[in-house]
Amino acid sequence: MDLELDTTSERSLRELELFLLDAQGFRMAIATYDFPVTRDEVIQSLRERLELRGLHFTTLDFRHHREERNPLRKIEQHLNSLDLQASDRLVVMIVALEVTFEYPTADKNSQKDVEALANLNIQRERFPEVCPFPIVFWLNQLAASALARFAPDFWHWRSASFLLPRARYGEPAVASSPPTKTGKWVVGDNVAEATTLPELLTFGMLAVGSLPTIPRRANKEAAIEALEKALAASRKTGFRRSEIEALTALGAALLDAGEPRQAVGYLERALDLAEGVGDPHSQARAASTLGKTLAALGDHQKARELHERALMLARGTGDRGLEGSELAELGAVLVRLGESDRARELLETSLALVRELGDRSVEATAAWHLGLLYAEAGDVERALKLMQPRVDDERQRGAPEAERHEEVLAELRRLL
Repeated sequence: MDLELDTTSERSLRELELFLLDAQGFRMAIATYDFPVTRDEVIQSLRERLELRGLHFTTLDFRHHREERNPLRKIEQHLNSLDLQASDRLVVMIVALEVTFEYPTADKNSQKDVEALANLNIQRERFPEVCPFPIVFWLNQLAASALARFAPDFWHWRSASFLLPRARYGEPAVASSPPTKTGKWVVGDNVAEATTLPELLTFGMLAVGSLPTIPRRANKEAAIEALEKALAASRKTGFRRSEIEALTALGAALLDAGEPRQAVGYLERALDLAEGVGDPHSQARAASTLGKTLAALGDHQKARELHERALMLARGTGDRGLEGSELAELGAVLVRLGESDRARELLETSLALVRELGDRSVEATAAWHLGLLYAEAGDVERALKLMQPRVDDERQRGAPEAERHEEVLAELRRLL
């Protein structure tokens, strides 16, 4: 991958690469960044460089484990799932840890959920035993500040710190906090407070990532507004990968807001651009979201092709969270196409995987469609047990399909 960085950032990248090459056993680094797209590009570049030097590379993404409050436990489970030989040299990347805790605010009396950070602090001495490899925590600046404040002993265990590039658009803006894990804006719904490209994209991406827990329509509209501004900014500055991220996230936000027809054009453009830059992660995300959108519009055959493609890409990149999601989405499409046996196989595989990963949202999706198959086979009681969690989730976030799915359950109950 060709990665364009300024001189200071290029030096930081080289130093991080040398840190990982020289590390023997457990060593911890903190890499701070302002722009999620840059983080992903740097990690991919490191993967390519280090694998050429004989190192193995693994990434644990906590976006698939939002409810986890014991990060070390999840890290241990992740490492135990890898097929490693005793002689293998491994490099561990931790991303999106910030989704497991709430950001501090100026209100000193505010009670925040920082259990995940407290556990890191308490369990720090177990890290060399659990992870006898170099490990890098990728944190945005707010998350790094929270880690230093709420896990000070763990913070001081770091062997090195690296500051990655800051990509800006326009004049500096007043710093604003992203949404908390509950989906409520710390600074309200005033997207105007975010004016730089990193702030706009992060604001919108975090909102889209939190949409399953956002009950208020206003937050969805704020996310869409932020992503539209991020899209315009990325096009003006020529940041192609940020344009892909904005297009994909905007499509996802429109789909969640009940506007799938509006989403299609953005997602098709995102997929075309991702193919052009040769980024399999972005291709998989765009294909997956476009598949969901076309399924919502009734084009199940095209949705099947897109989810099969996304599943192949997810497996190729080792993204187990996306693999679990795509197994569920593909299984759901096959239910619609009448391929019950294949659908059941995929949905059961998805359930096993996402339960291991702790992704409750995907678990609810897979269970719903598996429940439809049981209902079709006459096992209505088992079907209802599987399907109820999805309706509960949709009610909580105010999803437009909640009423329709409740009607499905009501029809099934009448069969008992």
